[in-house]
Amino acid sequence: MKDPQKFFPFPSYRKYQRKVLERFYQDWNSTQVFLLEAPPGFGKSAVNLALSSAVKRKALILCAQKVLLDQYERSFPNKIAVIKGRENYPCIAFEGHNCGNAPCCVRKKFRCPVEGDCIYKKKLELAKNFPITATTVAYGWQGGKLLLPRELIIVDEGHNIDTVVSNFVTFTITKKFWGKVHKELGSSTPFSILETLDSAEELAEYLIYNLDITGYINILQEKIEKSEKVLDGKELVKEYNHLASLINEAENKKEKILRFYSDVKK
Repeated sequence: MKDPQKFFPFPSYRKYQRKVLERFYQDWNSTQVFLLEAPPGFGKSAVNLALSSAVKRKALILCAQKVLLDQYERSFPNKIAVIKGRENYPCIAFEGHNCGNAPCCVRKKFRCPVEGDCIYKKKLELAKNFPITATTVAYGWQGGKLLLPRELIIVDEGHNIDTVVSNFVTFTITKKFWGKVHKELGSSTPFSILETLDSAEELAEYLIYNLDITGYINILQEKIEKSEKVLDGKELVKEYNHLASLINEAENKKEKILRFYSDVKK
């Protein structure tokens, strides 16, 4: 690490900012984890930028909220590449859609007609190669491998990380979701069967082998293809977005169930 004071983005320091940078620099080679507790108005973003700029290889800043990403982007333009989830970027190929519910995400074997100009993919490519990248903790947890390796990882507002991680690993199978899946699959398996399972391992195995979320997703994808043939205009966009939201919900639960199954089998 180079002296982070050389990379401080402002001509003057607020109280304790210089001291914090000096301490980081002093202990960099002997410490792997640092904890900085500072009050609002301290100027953590400027300190984070200075530290990120001082490392030899790339740095990653993880934020609990998207509003903090916007703050980094406004305060330090061209110094940090910000990447958010797909749903935060409009789809330029299909009006009324975003990059999270566009056909490429919810249609089988769909080839995007403007793939090279996709706003999300261009943002992601920039974030992967930029010296300093900022994203949410949730995105870093899900798509973090795309952004690694990094010499320095900073978790901004780390006191919220337990909530973010809990939201990432926790899933809920509601009676409503259960009913939607089994209705589409033509099954009448009662929701109450889950109450007969005595352990996490039994629950994981049952959900993996008996709750056919993949089949449910396939049916929804077929419905999208059919709706494109019989609907147009606002009606198509409305139906498409409804089905896409169901697919995204199911994909999210499927991913979490697979992770849950993997964990209980260890």
